[in-house]
Amino acid sequence: MKSVFIFTIFPHPISNAKACRMKMKAILVMLLVAPHLAIAGWFGPDNYDECIVDKMKGQEKSMMSRVVSACRSKFPQPYSIAEYAGWSDKSSKEILIDWLGEEVKVVKNDSPYAVTEVILKFSKKDCDELTKSSQPDPFTFYDSPNFSFKIAGSVGRAEQGFNPAIYKCARLYDVLGLKNE
Repeated sequence: MKSVFIFTIFPHPISNAKACRMKMKAILVMLLVAPHLAIAGWFGPDNYDECIVDKMKGQEKSMMSRVVSACRSKFPQPYSIAEYAGWSDKSSKEILIDWLGEEVKVVKNDSPYAVTEVILKFSKKDCDELTKSSQPDPFTFYDSPNFSFKIAGSVGRAEQGFNPAIYKCARLYDVLGLKNE
């Protein structure tokens, strides 16, 4: 069998078959190791907090306001846009929301904002019963925590632990979003 010298990976003479097997093993090892090399933070910070820590290394405290500004532009924080939002069947607001059990859907958005999160407050009581209550604000005594629905596109799924079957009434607690560019 003819010997072939492979100088790129192996500096000594080996057979074609053996060289092929060794190259395949080397490629396999590289493919298995490569995904683990892309560890978070290698290509810069992944969120606002990491950005602050990364940019403040070696800086004086007087630079904090500039760092905050730079990180805020890189990782904008959504803010409340609840005044633009309402239920799709009862409102003429610019952002209309529907609650569909485990999901929330942004049915319409004519506002200058992109909706990123909808936070709902729920009750096990019927909505009509809550509205007829003699309390000044009948919606303050909901018997559940707030549930957040992160919006991707126009639909958001409930956070883990949410069981829609036990609730009869939902109210918009807050709607978060970012200004459209």
